[in-house]
Amino acid sequence: MKKTTQAIKYALEELHLTPDKLFQLIESAQGYSGDNYELWLANKIIEVADSEGIPFTELLVKKLKLLSSLRSDDDGGVSQVISDFIKMVVAGSKETVDFSGLGLDFLNDNSDFDWFNGLSLVDGTLEELNSSNTAYVGFLDSAGAGKNEVSLAGKSMGIPITSKGGAMLLRFLLMDDQVEPTGNTYVFISDSAFYKENPQITKEFFQRFSLVDAVYLNKSEAIQGSFASGLDLVTVWKTYSEEGYDYYETEGKYSESELVIMEDNDVILGRSLIKPNVFPNKYFYADSEILMSDLLKEYLIDSEEGEQVAVINLDLQVEEVYDLPKSDLGAYLSINGTQRVCDYPIACSTDYIPINRSNLEEVITYYACSQAMEGTWGYGKGLGMVLNGLEGYESLVANCLPIFFFGWNSLFHSVEDQASNFLPNGELDQELYEKYNSFMSFESKVLWTLGTDYSKAMIEKTPELEGKTFYQIRSELKDASFERVYKEKLELALRFVNVQVKGYLC
Repeated sequence: MKKTTQAIKYALEELHLTPDKLFQLIESAQGYSGDNYELWLANKIIEVADSEGIPFTELLVKKLKLLSSLRSDDDGGVSQVISDFIKMVVAGSKETVDFSGLGLDFLNDNSDFDWFNGLSLVDGTLEELNSSNTAYVGFLDSAGAGKNEVSLAGKSMGIPITSKGGAMLLRFLLMDDQVEPTGNTYVFISDSAFYKENPQITKEFFQRFSLVDAVYLNKSEAIQGSFASGLDLVTVWKTYSEEGYDYYETEGKYSESELVIMEDNDVILGRSLIKPNVFPNKYFYADSEILMSDLLKEYLIDSEEGEQVAVINLDLQVEEVYDLPKSDLGAYLSINGTQRVCDYPIACSTDYIPINRSNLEEVITYYACSQAMEGTWGYGKGLGMVLNGLEGYESLVANCLPIFFFGWNSLFHSVEDQASNFLPNGELDQELYEKYNSFMSFESKVLWTLGTDYSKAMIEKTPELEGKTFYQIRSELKDASFERVYKEKLELALRFVNVQVKGYLC
């Protein structure tokens, strides 16, 4: 089993995948010999396992055993990207306190200090390691707090302390009461669910300290040599200034509007806009005001080259010609109360986004999620930021893909001698399906199969439909029995995406 374990480790490091995603690929990769490198490498793992006497089905069953045998040569400390981020945040502090033993050479390791006891105002330790202009850095552990003076103090205050991390938050509150320091910074690394699982102490901490930065990242990028699935969260807090706010701004780039916004139940939502040149695309800062459509316009149209483009009405008739940014795929997303994708911009829309190779996945996601949430987020309001790069995002794109090609408002259509790039069973269609089919839900695969198989069958039956899009085939045939089935399967796919996207919205 040694070679199989080594092959899995190589794939995880080479492809920068989490174990869950890699085994999703393995499930779909048996016998694969195409051009998709991820699937090709996953099939090589199957072949290596088979050479060691581990058949395909047994390989999947032994997932946990194989992963538990992986060992890293690294010391398991925080990754370089988190180390660099912390160093930048604490640079202006007079003192630094590492309360959990991160092992970073620019921090003072105080992990041996008894943080959970010594609360007596007479002979306790609340004044030790407690001063102004100090940075406190460490992990917020989700493990149980146990019995100690801090957890007992929380109980007497009516604040249940259920984790060591929650006890640390209360310790800092008590230290703040004792000394009333100013200019302090608190940098916490936690599981993404930590604040949701510790709501009452989180609420108390929010009332005392200002949350000024939050960034989500995959666990595999948080800890050296980690192959863990899931998300971690890094939060930066400041003591309030006399005016009530003390916002931390990285090199002056961020402002008050970029703070994490709380829901009514005081749960942190720290997922939002990508900040370029700070982290790679898999790391996200909080910005509650950004809509997905704003991101598409601002970040993903990388060419200012314009061209004369015909704008059509919903009967697909040309109304006028506009100067619009060029689309290298010959299609546009038209944004209005109801979003539409088409080979031409739709008249009376508020914005037109050219569909390019560079923004194709984001357009697919935005369009399908808008369709899935239509009627729930309000006419014309627009869809909030949908985050890419987070673990499982490929599954969201995969489930959006059939809606993009076969949705109600997917008005792709070929004209005269110009075939659409978005034909069912076309080159782009097959390329995207090969990339994403292993991540599709059952509902999405049913819709995809329905759209492609129906189109193929109707073209074989009526050769005049060759080169027509799914929308055109339906429009010409007006098959009532098919439309009933199509409506049912599309609504199931939309319902699935409606639920799934909520985990990726800021």
